[in-house]
Amino acid sequence: MKRLLLLLLFILCCDCSEFQGGVATFYHQKSFQNGSVEMEIRHKTSFKSCTAAHFSCPSEDCLTLSYTDTLIYNATGSFCQMESVWTRTALSDAPFVLNLGAYQWTSPTVNEVINVSFSALVDLRNRSDTGRPNNSPQATVLPIIRVPWNCDTYFFPFGSDPDGDQVECRFADKNIDPSECEQCTRPSMLSVSSSCTLSVTSSSSSAQGLYAVQLVMEDFPRTQITLTQTNGTQTVKNTSQSLSKIPVQFLLSGSGTCTDRALVVLKHLPFWHKCPSELYVVVVVVVVVVVVVVVVVVVVVVVVVVVVVVVVVVVVVVVVVVVEVVVVLEAAVTDCTAGVYVPGAGYPPYPKTYFYIQVNEALQINITAQASMSIFSSVSSEEPLHQELWMSELVFSGPNGMTKSGSGGQYVLSWSPVELDDGRLHPVCYSVQAV
Repeated sequence: MKRLLLLLLFILCCDCSEFQGGVATFYHQKSFQNGSVEMEIRHKTSFKSCTAAHFSCPSEDCLTLSYTDTLIYNATGSFCQMESVWTRTALSDAPFVLNLGAYQWTSPTVNEVINVSFSALVDLRNRSDTGRPNNSPQATVLPIIRVPWNCDTYFFPFGSDPDGDQVECRFADKNIDPSECEQCTRPSMLSVSSSCTLSVTSSSSSAQGLYAVQLVMEDFPRTQITLTQTNGTQTVKNTSQSLSKIPVQFLLSGSGTCTDRALVVLKHLPFWHKCPSELYVVVVVVVVVVVVVVVVVVVVVVVVVVVVVVVVVVVVVVVVVVVEVVVVLEAAVTDCTAGVYVPGAGYPPYPKTYFYIQVNEALQINITAQASMSIFSSVSSEEPLHQELWMSELVFSGPNGMTKSGSGGQYVLSWSPVELDDGRLHPVCYSVQAV
């Protein structure tokens, strides 16, 4: 029996027509003597509410065998990601382009991307290097990735190719292919390397809000190969010519500095709702009160000394409590070190971890993350929710049937592959979000 390859990714860190991103991949299923082929096209799409978006047949020779929609993750009121598995046949394995229906991005986006352009180039011709049909790169993505604007953030390489091809990423460009994007403005603080590493450069000038990120992932042969169509037509591809391409799209979210917004954590601290700079005002008020108390009780020298000692202790405690509470910001942080405010990976410790499992074997992936100064917070005035070291949420995107459990920086992702998953590579992407 074939062994199943699972790729695990870690990212430090999201209405009906409010598109929030997605990814599409494809696999060859079988070929028939008459030259027709059966293929499986998987695409994950995210909207603010649970909506299944479907590709349409690109030509009249398309026959849909099945179209199955499965919920991957539902964060009510924030996003809902669903995976659609489309099994179809075509009269030949000639390359073709798939386009999603007419949708619009969730609005407004800072980079003014409105209309969704979500297309994939499918090429299932037989390869001379493997002797098998070509398959697309395999990738997954979270709908919304949240980052603190004042920290340089790196998203480690994501995506892998079952044929062993070189996987490269770039921004969508309508000058290369008009179907890749309609409004193609790139987020100014975001860059992408050809190896698919995404970098967010800290910038105080970047506007707050949501940015639509439109990427294209392509696979390139590592040596020159020949692609053979079922009718005998051959095409040579060198290492600079891509074989196929898939869309990888998501929202990038973050807000500004301390003066913009902070969350109120404890309802009984009404004067400390904004920024650490206000600590000085609080300390001055406390000192004035202390002086008045000292003057009033200055009757006996011994009593004065005792009062001064007690007051000093009280002032120190107040300052420490204020520091623990007021630094809780929604996006900007005072220390960009992973594991302080921004969650850091405990296990798995590396950006790419591979798990090999058998069909029907139960897989459990234990995930730990640390953020020593992050706080699970609420703006509710009814309940004080000062809980240190809490992670607010584990958000993931993975194969059908994957579930999560746990809380507070300790999580477990569970999954059991079925026969349809045999021999396939399934990426898993997760993000632990703390506030």
